[in-house]
Amino acid sequence: MDHVKQLTSKMTNNSSDQDYAIKVLILEDVLEDAELMTNELENSGLILDHRVVDDEVSFESALQHFKPDIILADFNLPKTSGLEALVIAQREAPDVPFVFVTGTIGEEIAAETILNGASGLLLKKNMDKLPKTVTDLLQSKSVISQRLNSVLKRIDNRIKENVNTLSQIHAFMEGNLKGNKVSDDIKLTISQLKSIQEDLKDQEKIGDGRTQL
Repeated sequence: MDHVKQLTSKMTNNSSDQDYAIKVLILEDVLEDAELMTNELENSGLILDHRVVDDEVSFESALQHFKPDIILADFNLPKTSGLEALVIAQREAPDVPFVFVTGTIGEEIAAETILNGASGLLLKKNMDKLPKTVTDLLQSKSVISQRLNSVLKRIDNRIKENVNTLSQIHAFMEGNLKGNKVSDDIKLTISQLKSIQEDLKDQEKIGDGRTQL
Protein backbone atom coordinates (compact mmCIF):
# COMPACT_ATOMS: atom_id res chain seq x y z
CA MET A 1 0.00 0.00 0.00
CA ASP A 2 1.23 3.50 -0.75
CA HIS A 3 3.09 4.96 2.24
CA VAL A 4 1.47 8.39 2.19
CA LYS A 5 -2.01 6.91 1.81
CA GLN A 6 -1.28 4.91 4.94
CA LEU A 7 -0.15 8.07 6.67
CA THR A 8 -3.44 9.82 5.98
CA SER A 9 -5.66 6.88 6.88
CA LYS A 10 -7.95 7.26 9.88
CA MET A 11 -7.07 4.42 12.20
CA THR A 12 -7.81 3.26 15.74
CA ASN A 13 -5.13 4.16 18.26
CA ASN A 14 -3.05 1.12 19.16
CA SER A 15 0.67 0.29 19.25
CA SER A 16 0.83 -0.80 15.60
CA ASP A 17 -0.48 2.60 14.48
CA GLN A 18 2.97 4.08 15.03
CA ASP A 19 4.04 2.30 11.85
CA TYR A 20 1.63 4.56 9.94
CA ALA A 21 2.01 7.79 11.96
CA ILE A 22 2.46 11.11 10.21
CA LYS A 23 5.81 12.53 11.30
CA VAL A 24 5.09 16.18 12.07
CA LEU A 25 7.85 18.65 12.92
CA ILE A 26 6.50 21.72 14.71
CA LEU A 27 8.58 24.89 15.00
CA GLU A 28 6.81 26.81 17.75
CA ASP A 29 7.90 28.61 20.92
CA VAL A 30 4.45 28.56 22.59
CA LEU A 31 3.77 25.01 23.77
CA GLU A 32 0.04 25.68 24.11
CA ASP A 33 -0.14 26.52 20.39
CA ALA A 34 1.84 23.39 19.50
CA GLU A 35 -0.63 21.35 21.55
CA LEU A 36 -3.53 22.98 19.73
CA MET A 37 -2.03 21.84 16.42
CA THR A 38 -1.51 18.25 17.54
CA ASN A 39 -4.95 18.11 19.16
CA GLU A 40 -6.66 19.31 15.97
CA LEU A 41 -4.83 16.71 13.90
CA GLU A 42 -5.40 13.83 16.32
CA ASN A 43 -9.07 14.74 16.86
CA SER A 44 -9.56 14.46 13.10
CA GLY A 45 -8.42 10.82 13.28
CA LEU A 46 -4.82 11.21 12.19
CA ILE A 47 -2.07 9.30 13.98
CA LEU A 48 0.92 11.48 14.81
CA ASP A 49 4.56 11.12 15.67
CA HIS A 50 5.55 14.71 16.38
CA ARG A 51 8.49 16.80 17.56
CA VAL A 52 8.32 20.38 18.84
CA VAL A 53 11.38 22.65 18.55
CA ASP A 54 11.83 26.39 19.02
CA ASP A 55 15.25 27.30 17.67
CA GLU A 56 17.29 26.98 14.49
CA VAL A 57 19.77 24.38 15.74
CA SER A 58 17.08 22.01 17.04
CA PHE A 59 15.05 22.53 13.87
CA GLU A 60 17.93 21.61 11.58
CA SER A 61 18.80 18.59 13.74
CA ALA A 62 15.19 17.37 13.60
CA LEU A 63 15.14 17.68 9.82
CA GLN A 64 18.23 15.50 9.57
CA HIS A 65 17.38 12.87 12.18
CA PHE A 66 13.60 12.90 12.73
CA LYS A 67 12.92 13.18 8.97
CA PRO A 68 9.38 14.63 9.08
CA ASP A 69 6.60 14.08 6.55
CA ILE A 70 5.41 17.67 7.03
CA ILE A 71 6.60 20.84 8.80
CA LEU A 72 4.35 23.27 10.68
CA ALA A 73 6.07 26.53 11.67
CA ASP A 74 5.21 29.79 13.36
CA PHE A 75 6.33 32.87 11.47
CA ASN A 76 7.42 35.03 14.41
CA LEU A 77 9.80 33.32 16.83
CA PRO A 78 12.13 34.80 19.45
CA LYS A 79 15.14 32.61 18.56
CA THR A 80 14.77 32.47 14.78
CA SER A 81 12.38 33.52 12.01
CA GLY A 82 9.96 31.51 9.96
CA LEU A 83 11.61 32.56 6.70
CA GLU A 84 15.03 31.45 7.99
CA ALA A 85 13.51 28.09 8.92
CA LEU A 86 12.00 27.83 5.43
CA VAL A 87 15.43 28.36 3.86
CA ILE A 88 16.90 25.61 6.07
CA ALA A 89 14.04 23.26 5.22
CA GLN A 90 14.47 23.84 1.49
CA ARG A 91 18.14 22.98 1.84
CA GLU A 92 17.79 19.94 4.11
CA ALA A 93 14.39 18.55 3.09
CA PRO A 94 13.19 20.20 -0.13
CA ASP A 95 10.43 17.65 -0.78
CA VAL A 96 8.78 18.03 2.65
CA PRO A 97 5.69 20.31 2.70
CA PHE A 98 6.24 23.44 4.83
CA VAL A 99 3.20 25.22 6.28
CA PHE A 100 3.22 28.44 8.26
CA VAL A 101 0.76 28.34 11.17
CA THR A 102 0.87 31.81 12.65
CA GLY A 103 -1.05 34.69 14.21
CA THR A 104 -1.95 37.93 12.47
CA ILE A 105 0.19 38.50 9.41
CA GLY A 106 0.16 41.17 6.72
CA GLU A 107 -0.76 40.47 3.11
CA GLU A 108 2.71 41.36 1.84
CA ILE A 109 4.40 38.98 4.28
CA ALA A 110 1.85 36.28 3.46
CA ALA A 111 2.65 36.63 -0.22
CA GLU A 112 6.37 36.58 0.56
CA THR A 113 6.10 33.24 2.35
CA ILE A 114 4.51 31.62 -0.69
CA LEU A 115 6.95 33.23 -3.10
CA ASN A 116 9.79 31.88 -0.99
CA GLY A 117 8.49 28.33 -1.35
CA ALA A 118 6.12 27.67 1.55
CA SER A 119 3.44 25.08 0.79
CA GLY A 120 0.77 27.05 2.61
CA LEU A 121 -0.13 29.52 5.34
CA LEU A 122 -2.80 29.11 8.00
CA LEU A 123 -3.82 31.61 10.68
CA LYS A 124 -4.01 30.21 14.20
CA LYS A 125 -7.57 31.48 14.52
CA ASN A 126 -8.45 29.03 11.73
CA MET A 127 -6.79 26.04 13.39
CA ASP A 128 -9.81 23.86 12.60
CA LYS A 129 -8.67 23.90 8.95
CA LEU A 130 -5.29 22.37 9.80
CA PRO A 131 -6.24 18.67 9.33
CA LYS A 132 -7.53 19.27 5.79
CA THR A 133 -4.46 21.36 4.94
CA VAL A 134 -2.14 18.59 6.12
CA THR A 135 -3.96 15.70 4.44
CA ASP A 136 -4.37 17.63 1.16
CA LEU A 137 -0.64 18.35 1.03
CA LEU A 138 0.36 14.78 1.83
CA GLN A 139 -2.07 13.34 -0.70
CA SER A 140 -0.81 15.77 -3.34
CA LYS A 141 2.73 14.67 -2.58
CA SER A 142 1.56 11.06 -2.96
CA VAL A 143 0.07 11.74 -6.41
CA ILE A 144 3.33 13.33 -7.58
CA SER A 145 5.27 10.35 -6.24
CA GLN A 146 2.95 7.92 -8.04
CA ARG A 147 3.36 9.80 -11.33
CA LEU A 148 7.13 9.79 -10.93
CA ASN A 149 7.15 6.05 -10.27
CA SER A 150 4.96 5.48 -13.32
CA VAL A 151 7.46 7.36 -15.50
CA LEU A 152 10.37 5.46 -13.95
CA LYS A 153 8.68 2.13 -14.69
CA ARG A 154 8.11 3.09 -18.33
CA ILE A 155 11.77 4.08 -18.66
CA ASP A 156 12.81 0.83 -16.98
CA ASN A 157 10.73 -1.21 -19.44
CA ARG A 158 12.22 0.65 -22.40
CA ILE A 159 15.74 0.00 -21.09
CA LYS A 160 14.94 -3.72 -20.70
CA GLU A 161 13.84 -3.83 -24.34
CA ASN A 162 17.04 -2.10 -25.47
CA VAL A 163 19.22 -4.36 -23.32
CA ASN A 164 17.57 -7.46 -24.75
CA THR A 165 17.97 -6.24 -28.33
CA LEU A 166 21.60 -5.20 -27.83
CA SER A 167 22.36 -8.50 -26.07
CA GLN A 168 21.09 -10.44 -29.09
CA ILE A 169 23.17 -8.27 -31.44
CA HIS A 170 26.23 -8.66 -29.22
CA ALA A 171 25.82 -12.44 -29.08
CA PHE A 172 25.58 -12.59 -32.87
CA MET A 173 28.66 -10.42 -33.37
CA GLU A 174 30.63 -12.31 -30.74
CA GLY A 175 29.99 -15.51 -32.67
CA ASN A 176 30.83 -14.08 -36.06
CA LEU A 177 33.24 -11.20 -35.56
CA LYS A 178 35.76 -12.05 -32.82
CA GLY A 179 37.51 -9.04 -31.33
CA ASN A 180 35.43 -6.57 -33.30
CA LYS A 181 35.43 -3.03 -31.80
CA VAL A 182 31.74 -2.57 -32.57
CA SER A 183 30.99 -5.67 -30.48
CA ASP A 184 33.01 -4.26 -27.60
CA ASP A 185 31.13 -0.95 -27.86
CA ILE A 186 27.80 -2.76 -27.71
CA LYS A 187 28.96 -4.67 -24.65
CA LEU A 188 29.88 -1.37 -22.96
CA THR A 189 26.51 0.14 -23.85
CA ILE A 190 24.69 -2.86 -22.36
CA SER A 191 26.68 -2.43 -19.14
CA GLN A 192 25.84 1.27 -18.98
CA LEU A 193 22.13 0.64 -19.59
CA LYS A 194 22.03 -1.96 -16.84
CA SER A 195 23.68 0.51 -14.47
CA ILE A 196 21.03 3.13 -15.31
CA GLN A 197 18.35 0.50 -14.76
CA GLU A 198 19.66 -0.24 -11.25
CA ASP A 199 19.68 3.48 -10.44
CA LEU A 200 16.05 3.75 -11.55
CA LYS A 201 15.07 0.81 -9.36
CA ASP A 202 16.71 2.48 -6.37
CA GLN A 203 14.86 5.72 -7.10
CA GLU A 204 11.57 3.85 -7.39
CA LYS A 205 12.11 2.26 -3.96
CA ILE A 206 12.76 5.71 -2.48
CA GLY A 207 9.55 7.01 -4.07
CA ASP A 208 7.59 4.09 -2.60
CA GLY A 209 8.98 4.80 0.86
CA ARG A 210 10.79 1.47 0.99
CA THR A 211 14.25 3.02 1.29
CA GLN A 212 15.22 5.21 4.24
CA LEU A 213 17.22 8.21 3.11
